[in-house]
Amino acid sequence: MIERLIGTARVIEAGQEILRNDDAPESRYFIQRGWVMRSVTLGDGRRQVTGLLLPGDDFKVSPIICSAGPIRLTALGTVTVWCVHPERMAQALERRAIKRAFRTSDIVNEGILHSSLLSLGQRTSVERTAHLICELYLRSRRAGLVEGSSFIAPLTQDQIADMIGMTAVHVNRMLKEIRQSGLAEMSRHTVTVFDLPSLMSMASFEPAYLFVGGNS
Repeated sequence: MIERLIGTARVIEAGQEILRNDDAPESRYFIQRGWVMRSVTLGDGRRQVTGLLLPGDDFKVSPIICSAGPIRLTALGTVTVWCVHPERMAQALERRAIKRAFRTSDIVNEGILHSSLLSLGQRTSVERTAHLICELYLRSRRAGLVEGSSFIAPLTQDQIADMIGMTAVHVNRMLKEIRQSGLAEMSRHTVTVFDLPSLMSMASFEPAYLFVGGNS
């Protein structure tokens, strides 16, 4: 579908930014390969990781989102991304099936955001960490990235900490607790889930927000 909207894709190397100054406002970005970290940094250097984009995910940069602060989309490893101009998106959205697909994607993205806010506000430290593992496992499985019970998550503990509102030291402790429980482990960048139902129970994880409209 994306190939019919635009001509070529961008290849972005690790650590580089996805957004370009000459991108049209309201452009929509589609991740074909690799992981992308979305973040906002305050003037004093404090950073909040506001989301992750995996293969198959899309994201639109709107003025409302940018009003919270300068948003960054950073490649975590080599990334292939498509940028669709808003005029071409408008043409595509005239087709009912495409419009429905993007509406479903927007609902899932909103659900991921709401779940993240719930983690920051109410979940305990171990629940936050276990919840993130559950979500990334299911999203990676949907993207075809899970082999056996493992997937590669190109994340540092500092990045995880900035996502779930803890220090890197605390994240390390929570990962150790989850590993000792026998439910999952993160070794370097490889995440292995040994007992998904029990991990979901630990995290009070309800996966429905990831599967709107049968989006499995």
